[in-house]
Amino acid sequence: MVEMQAQPVADMERAAHGALMGLRPAFEHRRPRQRWASIVAASAAGVGAAALVCMATWATATAVARHDAGAEVARWQLWWNPTCADQSPRRVVIAGKAVCQVPMDRISQR
Repeated sequence: MVEMQAQPVADMERAAHGALMGLRPAFEHRRPRQRWASIVAASAAGVGAAALVCMATWATATAVARHDAGAEVARWQLWWNPTCADQSPRRVVIAGKAVCQVPMDRISQR
């Protein structure tokens, strides 16, 4: 009598299990190796995309820094040439060394 009741319950469990397995997404129907391969491939694609974004950001920051440095050099040369360059009237040689006489008002304007 116990065996007769156990058999229909096992059949119902198998039927319920079969019905629920049909509801699983296709991702879970794959074999574990296929799942791991797809996870590794997606991770590699994500890392590659992040690397490309980082490289583009680095290149942009480098270009901006070079542009700013070039502008600073041009600004310094614009100040240096009339103030302390070889042909400037403010350049004085003292004891064999060139000295630039810069008035205080010119220094504060920089």
